[in-house]
Formats: sequence, C-alpha cells, structure tokens
Amino acid sequence: MARPRCLGRWLWLAAGVAALGGLAWAQTPKSSPRRAPAAAADETDAADASAQGAPKKPAKNKQEELPSVAAPDPAVDAVLATKPASPSELIRAGKALADLRRPDLARDHFRRALAANLDSKSLAALADEFGSATFSAIALRRDLAPEGKQLADAVLGAKIKQLQDPKRVELLIQKLTDPSPEVRGLAVVGLQDAGAAAVGPLLAVLGDPQRAAQQAGARAALAAMGSVAHGPLTAALDAADPSLVVEAIRLLGDAQAIRPSYFLLRPCCDEKGHPEVRAAAQAAAKRVWRHVPGREEAAQLLAG
Repeated sequence: MARPRCLGRWLWLAAGVAALGGLAWAQTPKSSPRRAPAAAADETDAADASAQGAPKKPAKNKQEELPSVAAPDPAVDAVLATKPASPSELIRAGKALADLRRPDLARDHFRRALAANLDSKSLAALADEFGSATFSAIALRRDLAPEGKQLADAVLGAKIKQLQDPKRVELLIQKLTDPSPEVRGLAVVGLQDAGAAAVGPLLAVLGDPQRAAQQAGARAALAAMGSVAHGPLTAALDAADPSLVVEAIRLLGDAQAIRPSYFLLRPCCDEKGHPEVRAAAQAAAKRVWRHVPGREEAAQLLAG
C-alpha cells in the first residue's frame, strides 16, 4: 500500500506545477504584432520630431493643383482665326473679344491698333466707322484699361477736333442757305455736333447785316443746340450792338428756359435802355411768365 500513496503525491505535485506555469504565462506582457517597416519609420520620425519640438511635415496631396487655363471657346478661336492686321480690323476683333469676356485678348488688339500711330484724320475716321458710342463704352470698361481708354481717348479726341475745326464750322454755316432742305438740315446737325465751338460764329452771323441771308439758318441752328447755346446767348445780352442783343433775347425767350430767362428781367425793366432791346425783352418775358414782371416782382424772382 506504500506505492499507491507515493504515486498520488507525485500526481498532485505535477498538477500544481502545471497550474503555476499557466498562471505565470497569463501574467507575462504580450508583444505587439510586427508592423510594416515604412509605417514604423514614419511613426519613429513623427515621434522624434515631436520630441524635438519640430513642426510636422504637411501631408502631400494626391493630386497636384494645375495652373488655371481658359477653356477653349470656338467663338474666340473664330475671331483669332481672322488674323486682323489693320487698325480697323484690330479694333473690330478687340471689341468682339471684349464682348466674349476675353479682355486680355481685347487689350492686346487695342495695343496693336495704337501702335499703328495713326494721324488725326485717320483716327477721326475710326469714330465714323464704329460710332463714338462704341469708343465711349470701351473707355468706361476697367477691364480693358489702359489700352482701351488710351485708344478711345485718341479716337474721340481726334473726332472732336475735327468737328470743332473753324473751317468746317464756316463751311456748314454757308450751307444753311442751300436750296436743298436736306443739305440745310445736315448743316444744322453738323453745327450741333460742333457744340459750343459753333455758337460764337453763329452769333457773329446774327450781328453782321451783310450776312442777312444766313441769319434765319443761324437762328435755327442756335435754337436746335438747346442748352449748349444758353450760356453764350446770355453773355451776348451785354453786347454793344443792340441788334445782336435783340437776337439773343428772342432766342432765349423762344427757349423758355427759366434760369437763363432771369437775365431778361434787367433789360425788361430798364427804362433807360434801348427801346428795341426793352421791347424784345418784354415780348420774351410774356412767353416765359405769361406777363411782363414789374420791378418788385423781378426783384422777388431774382431773390427766389
């Protein structure tokens, strides 16, 4: 019976050792799985950079940004395909490109047109071809500056110089006596285009008895000019020639413009003035105020 007891003891000891071995293995820290070398290297670099206080490297974008390029436009290509060369062609193409929202190309065409160094007559002809309104619109567009405004200023300046040329104005005044109503009408329009530059020569016609044949046309042209002529007509009220003062009074009365008509009050109430001047002023006052103002009313009108 001694052998069985010894065997039992050995089995009990073996079970105890196995249990203690399992408990020790369970409490031992487990090692983490092996990581890829690249990932481990990245984490190591990041840890080193963080430890040294260095900024982290920004992550690279998968797609690099490409420079912006204008999308193809068949209309723009069609304009460029015409290969404009003359100043007129360059301006026409530049205007079309500006309308197609390509101010960069439009500016280049305007620059090439300016480089032609056209004389004043040729520049004025461009205003006739495209119309002054076209160049006024070009000058107002900031996205076409500076070439657009430089071109517009050159063309419009040349046209104004041409319209206000004294020789042209005198030629138009002579056409006011032409037998053709159409020619006379075009002459009046031309004098309107000349603006203030034509008012003085027309007033000179009214003050010259030897040009009586042209005076009716001169009156019509001055009346057609409207407010442009009001300033010079008002200044003519102080002229030494009574006949010229009468002409100015009649034109201001016909215009029935209140502010310039205030200057009629003085000759209207001046009892010591020239009789023809006073009579013309009173007739004009009736057209403006429906009656002849007295001194007291005239003073109130001027004060108000």
